[in-house]
Amino acid sequence: KRFKAHQPATTSSSTVNIVTPFFDFGSSGNSKRLYKVKVLCHGTNLDDLRIFASYDGDTDTYASIFTANIFANTSAADWDVQTFTVSTPTDFVNVSIKIYSDSAMTTANWGISEISFIYREKGYR
Repeated sequence: KRFKAHQPATTSSSTVNIVTPFFDFGSSGNSKRLYKVKVLCHGTNLDDLRIFASYDGDTDTYASIFTANIFANTSAADWDVQTFTVSTPTDFVNVSIKIYSDSAMTTANWGISEISFIYREKGYR
């Protein structure tokens, strides 16, 4: 499912707050287990960005479920895949990702092109 979010560089704030909708991956009634999230991004000073997740429609609680939730720096011109591994995989029906900066971004040259979820659908018993 394609998610389009655009935050132009001409905004008055230099902070970032991107929240995806809740994804059920085409099977709304089935439980799944999330293992990794991969983000294709570029830019310098990406260590200002944090990634959090929320399960099952809970828009109030975005938690740090990853072993490391801070983006690593890249060179501005290169697109790099940053992989975030879930520390304790938990059953869920739908998931949302929040990427935000906890302070002012120190670069204007950055971008996120793709977010991929590595998950497994739970079987029926």
